[in-house]
Amino acid sequence: MRLVKTLLVAAGLALTPAAATTAAAQAGPVIVLNYDRVFAESAAGNDVRQKLEGVRTQMRNELQPESQAVQAETERVQQATQGQTQEAVRANTALMQQINALQQRTIALAQREQQLARDLQYTEARALQEYNVQLTPIVREVMQQRGANAVLNSAGVTLYTEQIDATADVLQRLNASVQTINVTRQTAPAPQQPGASGQTQTQPPAESSSGRRRRN
Repeated sequence: MRLVKTLLVAAGLALTPAAATTAAAQAGPVIVLNYDRVFAESAAGNDVRQKLEGVRTQMRNELQPESQAVQAETERVQQATQGQTQEAVRANTALMQQINALQQRTIALAQREQQLARDLQYTEARALQEYNVQLTPIVREVMQQRGANAVLNSAGVTLYTEQIDATADVLQRLNASVQTINVTRQTAPAPQQPGASGQTQTQPPAESSSGRRRRN
């Protein structure tokens, strides 16, 4: 699931199988956690998914009227130019004005679609950040109680015993303490213009492995 992968990267917990094996050998006592399952089965994860779907639906509804209007105008212009040569179309001033207006309208719609796609991606990242803020202290609590020095994502571990699988424990504690996550629609920062110096931040600051929010 893309959302969970984004979460693991933001938390600094995404490990390849080779990295997981190396970490286990170096860290000493560890616990294994199925992050996909925690996100899929927890009330908090379900709340994030439902709210993000609501944002997606809202954005689709915003685009639909203009998208339908552009499609209808495109079909009308195509019918108006059907059977005409390029020279004849260019000689028709009124028709050329309609074609140019349609082109500008199509460009504007595409730009709006791109902006909403960036807004959705940014909103997803912020929502996962908030989810991680709630999850990380619970994972650390389980680590401490089990005397573990590290947490491995089960997706990157080939074999492990049930004794070190903390998924059910973390899931139970998360459900007991967190049912909802604050998810609000975000507006993504404007993309960096070609040739401009510096980097434009297009994602919110990620959670560090210690669960603290980094400040710009």
